[in-house]
Amino acid sequence: SGLPLVELDRTLCTPHQRTIDLSLSLDRTPCPASCFALSSDGKVLVWGGGFDNSFKCNATEYNLRDRSFFSHSDVVTCVALASNGKTLVTGSLDTSVRLWSLASLLGKKSSCVAPKFVFRGHKMPVTSVDINVDADIVVSGSYDRTCRLYCLRSRRFVRSLALRELVHLVRCSRESALVIYCSPDPKPRFS
Repeated sequence: SGLPLVELDRTLCTPHQRTIDLSLSLDRTPCPASCFALSSDGKVLVWGGGFDNSFKCNATEYNLRDRSFFSHSDVVTCVALASNGKTLVTGSLDTSVRLWSLASLLGKKSSCVAPKFVFRGHKMPVTSVDINVDADIVVSGSYDRTCRLYCLRSRRFVRSLALRELVHLVRCSRESALVIYCSPDPKPRFS
């Protein structure tokens, strides 16, 4: 409608400081791609990043438009959808990684859906998540300079990789269980 988008930032002190004109800041503030996930068939879009600690889902086939889901206690920084379109993973400033059934999110009339599981262990905000159902793995990266691997089916912690730099992006290879994690240095590291 031509009106500027405004969202409140609850991390700032005064009401005046909290008002952010997103129409002016979008070209200057990078929004990481890890805040968005699109299903392989293109019918479901999930995104985080809102100051209300929710992630949102849009699925026109299910008559679901911009529905918010709440579970994290801080901003959702990253989301990832499994290639089978059945599982969602979210990461947050609250240092947790949450596993969701996409069917339960799409099937409920309410936004009160509980995650299937909560992975813990990071000491600082989670910056990136990924999931590979075929390899049975959930992977997360964090500003605590670790990359954590979890078994998807058993929901058990598998391993933590300690790094020298902040973790900005993690991905599971679709061909194998190879985990790729990237840091501020220009060369990605492989494990």
